[in-house]
Amino acid sequence: MSTQRNELAVMIAKHHDAFFGVEYSEPATQDIQLADTLIAAGWTKPRVIDDVESRDALPDGTVVRSSAGTIAARFDNSCGVLFGMSLPFPWENLTLPLTVLWEPQP
Repeated sequence: MSTQRNELAVMIAKHHDAFFGVEYSEPATQDIQLADTLIAAGWTKPRVIDDVESRDALPDGTVVRSSAGTIAARFDNSCGVLFGMSLPFPWENLTLPLTVLWEPQP
């Protein structure tokens, strides 16, 4: 099983087992099938940025969620824009790690 497929199947299995109140063992056939379906539909594990260099290399327009819960879009080389606010803020103020929610395609 591919790493992405396995990680997703394990997450699904743990959720199912917790929902039904049983102890987690391993992914069942239906967990693996659901993981395959989600991957075929385009699901990918979100990219996590955990260092300053990678954060600063993100292209303009990238949308991220910081570890503090802030959702922001990169505006230019040094600023970002918070959702719900119209004023730019220093991109370097985002708390690492960042989860990339959307990234413009070149």
